[in-house]
Amino acid sequence: MAEISIERLHLSVRASNVLHRMGIHSVEKLQVTPMEKIAAQRNIGVKTLGEIQAALRDLDTLLKQPVTSKRRSVRLEEDLQGEEEERVITLTEKQREELSKHSIEELNLSVRSYRVLCREGCRTLDRVVLAVPVFSTLRGLGKKSVDEIKEAVARWLNEHFEEAGDLSEATVEEGLKSRLQELSTELHPVAALRWEQLYHYLEAEQLLQQAQQFEKQELLRTVLLLPQLKRPLRSFWEGLSRHGVIAEAILSERLRILELPFDSTMLLETSIESGVLIQNRGMILLYRDNFEEAYRKIRKQDERAAQILRLRVEGQTLQDIGDRFQVSRERIRQITARMMQKFPLLFEDYFSEPYQHFYLPKSRFLQAFPEVSAEGYEFLSLRYPHGKAELDTESLSTYTGLWRRRLREFLVEENAKNARENISKAEVVKRVLIANRNTPLSIEELEEKYYRYIEARGYQKERLQFNIRTLENYLRNAPNIVYNRENLIRWCPVRASRLFEAIDFRRYQNMAISADLIFRDYPDLMEELGILDSHELFYVIKSAVAAQTSLAFRIWCRRVPMLVIGEASEDEQALKLLRELSPVSFQAYYAAYEERYGVRRESSQRNPLIYNTVNQYYTDGMYVIDVPGIDPRDVQPLRAALAQKQIWFIDELETLFLRVCSHTSEEAINAVAFRAIGYTLNTTYAYDAAYGTALRFFEQLVFTADKINLELLDRRLLDLAMFATVLEKKKQNLDYIETAPRVLLSRRKVEEVYGLKVEDIRAIQTLMSAYYELPYFNGRSLWNKVKKFPLIRRLRGNDWMLTCIMRQQVGISSFSVAGGLILSRNSASLSLSRMCEWLAAVRGRMSLQVLEKELNGLFGTRVPAYKLAEKLRNSGNWNQVLTDTEEPYGSDEA
Repeated sequence: MAEISIERLHLSVRASNVLHRMGIHSVEKLQVTPMEKIAAQRNIGVKTLGEIQAALRDLDTLLKQPVTSKRRSVRLEEDLQGEEEERVITLTEKQREELSKHSIEELNLSVRSYRVLCREGCRTLDRVVLAVPVFSTLRGLGKKSVDEIKEAVARWLNEHFEEAGDLSEATVEEGLKSRLQELSTELHPVAALRWEQLYHYLEAEQLLQQAQQFEKQELLRTVLLLPQLKRPLRSFWEGLSRHGVIAEAILSERLRILELPFDSTMLLETSIESGVLIQNRGMILLYRDNFEEAYRKIRKQDERAAQILRLRVEGQTLQDIGDRFQVSRERIRQITARMMQKFPLLFEDYFSEPYQHFYLPKSRFLQAFPEVSAEGYEFLSLRYPHGKAELDTESLSTYTGLWRRRLREFLVEENAKNARENISKAEVVKRVLIANRNTPLSIEELEEKYYRYIEARGYQKERLQFNIRTLENYLRNAPNIVYNRENLIRWCPVRASRLFEAIDFRRYQNMAISADLIFRDYPDLMEELGILDSHELFYVIKSAVAAQTSLAFRIWCRRVPMLVIGEASEDEQALKLLRELSPVSFQAYYAAYEERYGVRRESSQRNPLIYNTVNQYYTDGMYVIDVPGIDPRDVQPLRAALAQKQIWFIDELETLFLRVCSHTSEEAINAVAFRAIGYTLNTTYAYDAAYGTALRFFEQLVFTADKINLELLDRRLLDLAMFATVLEKKKQNLDYIETAPRVLLSRRKVEEVYGLKVEDIRAIQTLMSAYYELPYFNGRSLWNKVKKFPLIRRLRGNDWMLTCIMRQQVGISSFSVAGGLILSRNSASLSLSRMCEWLAAVRGRMSLQVLEKELNGLFGTRVPAYKLAEKLRNSGNWNQVLTDTEEPYGSDEA
């Protein structure tokens, strides 16, 4: 006995869908299915469950209701009212639901009819069927268009609802029927097809016998490749895409969200194989006729008009065509416009977006999109206005269209082609160094990589060969190319304006110094600019001086790493320093020369200008020079002036001396003369000798206060090696704790404000040591893990203070960034690029904006995105960390 379909229960669409999804297609199967299993399904509420239970209770009554034949469920009732024929289409609720899943593109309408229906909101077939009675009242639809739509609707309904027939009484092998029912359920999210329809489709293709032998996956693949499924599959893909085109990555994600009950990869592959979809450069497109295919179909309607259109797309002018057909230019334009309206959306229309955005001449457009023919390009020019923007890297950065990736590839290809023809030797060297910017190269390694680069890109080797000596001469003077202390070469771009803005060269005016001194005085800046040693800094300054048009004083880059700033000579400054320090030992003198001018003592000892100048004053292991004292008439005024400040730096002292001492020469600025008036003169500063040693002096000068704000201290004081030593010792002994950026509180003040004694701070350090399992950390990143401990509560939420307490432990190194400190047990790994690599390894590659948010959110810092981009670009690890392309952030191509 044939099974009774659940359609006989007249359930709602929701209830019917749930049962079909469970594979319950008959009343008999519904009766043996536990209600608990049905209640556990998606989209089942109390109301729907009650509806199913009520249908089972009233089963006898429902089954006595007359059965409407499926062949007659779609009824075209024709009533003549005057001369106009009106068609009323009656559908079941299930049929309406199925129609709602199909796009009007399946009707293959003309452009005019299609656009009117879209304008009226009739984009799916259920809306079109409901609107049939009012077609004649719609603006823009004539009788011909109305008849076209009605015929297309009737044809579609007959193909999809009439052809399935009623197989309930037919003899169908039970196993095949069960498999087709299961397959119908699985395909439901993609194509709403009854099992009877699948049966007829297989029968029409003479595949019934093979279908009984197929495994499940093979049967599914066979069904998906059936020609009858092209339309429903096209409708499904159209619903997932925008205007019929979508990026493969986005489509994969949308398919994943759908949670189809079968492999979505098979669905995509079979749709491409059957011609429903086209795969093109990382994009998935719905199949459309191209211009030539559509033209062959349309030309039969009006041979003369089609011939005129053909001449237009071949590039002939309106005037030429008008002369040929003996009509006006305007008439040719009208005929062309009318013919264009007959074309549906074509394959070429997929490329209308870049055509309308960019101004691309025909040859360049066809190079970017070779899948478009020359006639197809002319078709676009007739259908759409030409764009205005010139295609380049800058304009592409603001373009967000579907073909952005292809256009970026095209620019790279175009640049590569131009490079092969026009690239210079210097440009190749630059690109090789940029590609290896994180790895200093010897001249031999550079030469090897140079020729390998040329060969890999197909450049003309004969034209680009160079002499190794010529190359070395070029590199020594080329901008942005630096040599390090080991004479290895690296790419290091630094803006001249940034360098002169950050370094106060007036501090070194009229001095012959080593770049080591500036490198030592500006460690944070060196880290920021990616300058690894003083030799690299020398070449950076050399490039900056060449690029700067006006300087307040001359900077002469003499020999690596020596710089002469203003007017200075090494022999005169060597003698001047000796006068200040005499008597002084050999080692002490050259140590002082290194501290004052940054020149390493072994270098200054080998410099004949310095050595020969001071060596004549060397006797019995000491340098001794007769130096003048301070004239008695100037002693009292000088003492009074010196008493105005506790510390005098050498440049201030020289200015003061010239102003106050009218009877004494400048040579009296020496250690002996100042010792005679009760002052200690060191290499770079002087102070009252009553303080005793420099250590005691700094103790009295700075470290007697309960609160020290380093920002308020003279920068030159902070640069003194002796002061830095004293400061670090105070921190290590916990005499002072940093409670805010560059603000220190004494032990007494910390106990008063926070209730923490030294032993409590030591206990916090011990407590925190258990949380250093990650390579990078600070108070902010660990705060939530430790905030409930009583000692941590006393910090009152001050995660900066916690960071500084941790920093004062042995074996903990710190790295200063905008807005905070980041700590690590491995000092070698403390760099922004390394931190970004670690974040990407833990959380996966991400965009630059996400990286900025993640890093700053974790450590409570304020590192800007451009800084992260700069560090990753310089380290060569961009692609290991970021999903963004490098071009928008100013990288050079390598």
